[in-house]
Amino acid sequence: QLFKVTGFLIPAIVGFLLGGALFFGFTDFGTEQWILWVILSIAAVFGLVLGYLAVKFKKFAYFAIGAGLGLVGGFIVYNAIVSPIVKGNYGVGPFYLTVGLCTIIGGAAALCFLK
Repeated sequence: QLFKVTGFLIPAIVGFLLGGALFFGFTDFGTEQWILWVILSIAAVFGLVLGYLAVKFKKFAYFAIGAGLGLVGGFIVYNAIVSPIVKGNYGVGPFYLTVGLCTIIGGAAALCFLK
């Protein structure tokens, strides 16, 4: 039973944070408050849908948990290795590439460990 709870919470939280980060990336400081609440609500619904899918499909739950851990690992790899190498000369491209690759690798590794 705890796996179902964990399988719901981790994808829901990651989906909420990812959805919020994507939507809030397109807003400015002077954005009206009701627009921010709509964006927050959309991010919450996105997280809840991902959590539901994770409970409904076991493979999706494993992939989502692995992808969440890969996301955290991607932040660590970027800050420890990639950031000192590129020194901010290439914009945000190396960040998204590093974090994206680590996220996909983490999800794929979780599916491999499922078997």
